[in-house]
Amino acid sequence: MKPRFIFYHTVIFELIMLTLCTVSCSAKSEKEKAGKSPLQQSEIIMRKAIGDSLSNIILKSRHVEISTDSCPAKKLNAEERTIIRYLVSDTCNYASDMTVFGKFVPYLCIKFKHYKKSIYVQYDFSLHKWIMKGSDGKLLCMYDLKSNDILRFATLALPEDKYLYEFQNQQ
Repeated sequence: MKPRFIFYHTVIFELIMLTLCTVSCSAKSEKEKAGKSPLQQSEIIMRKAIGDSLSNIILKSRHVEISTDSCPAKKLNAEERTIIRYLVSDTCNYASDMTVFGKFVPYLCIKFKHYKKSIYVQYDFSLHKWIMKGSDGKLLCMYDLKSNDILRFATLALPEDKYLYEFQNQQ
């Protein structure tokens, strides 16, 4: 009687352990099931387009300034820095770089500074282009500007600049 009792308990124990192992291997967290958030996807695309070192300066910068030709530089607060990082890392900004004829004349400039490294992102709203320059003035990349979100943000951040409103009304 005793060997049969042990045999049944052993079989039941093995089935329970097999079930637990199967469930634990197939269980995934909600984060893994959901995939990457839109913000994470846009950061990944930005890192592929401009490289890790440049994207780290943009994403980790604590000193961000926005300026135009007619307004002096304005330091952005934490909430505005978050918005500007989101707008710069937007996936539609890295979609294409079509050749257009005309001289690039930037009107809006955003300076990202992380420790001693600086990056300047400049926007030309008439050509619908944006460029990224290093602190030495060397052109790092150039892409098409697909949306006017950065222009809307700039009009809110620099309300005294009348030319930004004119650019926005032309669009």
